Amino acid sequence: MIEYGIFLLHPTDHALRWAWRCRHCGASGSSASLALAQACHACGQPIAPEDRREFLEPAGFAVDLFEEPTNDVTTQHFVPVEPAWVDAQGEWHPLPNPNLGRFRVTPSGHLFHHSRGIHGTGYALCLECGRAEPMTPEGELPEKFLKPHYKLRSRRGNQYCAGSDNPWKIKKGIALGHTAVTDVAELQLRTLDGVWVSDPVAAQTLAVALRDALAELIGIQASELGCDTKEARSENGTRSRSILLYDRFAAGYASSVERYLDQLFLLAKRRLDCPAGCDSACPHCVLDFDQRFIADALDRHAALAVLTDAWLAALR
Repeated sequence: MIEYGIFLLHPTDHALRWAWRCRHCGASGSSASLALAQACHACGQPIAPEDRREFLEPAGFAVDLFEEPTNDVTTQHFVPVEPAWVDAQGEWHPLPNPNLGRFRVTPSGHLFHHSRGIHGTGYALCLECGRAEPMTPEGELPEKFLKPHYKLRSRRGNQYCAGSDNPWKIKKGIALGHTAVTDVAELQLRTLDGVWVSDPVAAQTLAVALRDALAELIGIQASELGCDTKEARSENGTRSRSILLYDRFAAGYASSVERYLDQLFLLAKRRLDCPAGCDSACPHCVLDFDQRFIADALDRHAALAVLTDAWLAALR
């Protein structure tokens, strides 16, 4: 088992990049420079510093050669799971009933997975030897970098890293991340009253139900698809919640949503009608292993308040 905080990275093999997301329109992306990450590529609005991530995609991981192995389970640390940043591009299309919402699909959506460590403040990274340690909860340098540190890998035994004498070689607040191009479907729904769905719980539950329904219609395992939501803007500029379905392996599944619109919502509602009659979510309806980190954010009743029989009839 790899001891937390002792990673082998190759910062010279992979350039540091910047990821960004826009709180105004909901778009996200990545770029090679900070200058290109300071404004949204979709709407032009400025990107706040807290919505930018400087990240490195690791070339590999390894334990320090001189780290003592242990089987003490009390030393394990849980690294919080951060949701992916998902961006769909392309032209919006109305649902069969335009009054109930819109959707768009793309085979070239942008996906950004990342981790900022156990405290959520990023990692300190030595650009000389590749050693990384999680930043403190206050965002300060970890103890290992407050004094000369050993090279992560050395054939001659413990040797001090030259980066210890060059503060500029210690990067602070770096995220470990990975970007991918994949198929994404984005849906924005409106109730019969004309109100755009903006409740995070209802939107997240609908995302899971629609993901499962699409997987069943295509005939694939649900784990082939990911789902999430994000705050976005509707066609009239009001705040809404976008439902995102995306391929985990760019297989073209999510971009086929348009072919199944007539059955997708009907099947999703059947999944929300739990045969066990649960209070919010359970394995009989929308709760599965993929939702273990967001189980408290699922409520089938909130989703059913949107996906009513009258709503389905109006969609047809």
